[in-house]
Amino acid sequence: MKFSKIASILAVIIMAFATTSCVDDNNSTVGTASGSDIVSVYEYSPTTVTFSVATVDGNTVYLQAPLNAMFDPEEYPLGSRMYITYNMILGQTGSPILINLTSARPVTTLSVDDATADQCKLDYLSFTVNTVYMADNYINLVAAIEKGTNRTWECLLDTDNSNDRVANLYLITKADKTEFVGSVEVVSIRVANLIASGQYDEIHLHVNNQQSNDFTYKFPATSAN
Repeated sequence: MKFSKIASILAVIIMAFATTSCVDDNNSTVGTASGSDIVSVYEYSPTTVTFSVATVDGNTVYLQAPLNAMFDPEEYPLGSRMYITYNMILGQTGSPILINLTSARPVTTLSVDDATADQCKLDYLSFTVNTVYMADNYINLVAAIEKGTNRTWECLLDTDNSNDRVANLYLITKADKTEFVGSVEVVSIRVANLIASGQYDEIHLHVNNQQSNDFTYKFPATSAN
């Protein structure tokens, strides 16, 4: 398998901002774009919320949105990891980039737990991975999966089959009851401890997805930040 090259949607959009705009008949800059990303709550003012976004190349981008009814600062304290969708005006060159939120939800954030090979079983129904990338010591994954009650996620390090070169991680999910209805799940796996240990060259994330019942995404065990 090759290293995952799926990057943050925002990183692509930001690159386009520097060179892209739409011009109307009066030569005024117009045009909008939409995006979605995994972010951290960075700062509040009485009327705005600012998010930080870690990109795959080790940079940080800041987004600022007006506070509205969908966003409760008491529910999302500073540092909260979230998945947001938004609209923005093209042609912005300053920081933060101004956006309007269309949705906001918490991200399931996982630590890595040690486990035996027998515990690392991908014996759940397969799901579709829409996006997967590593940034800021997190492996981030957006998946389309059957809706389930009391769904849980965990990430296990197969200590029996990991060595000085490769850390083998298994993403496990369970639900009490599933329906033939799609839902979106967003998961972040914190791999900072694995990287800081200096023990591994690569991190292999095993999932049961649309491509294989044991598909492997590969990432370098280094931080871009």
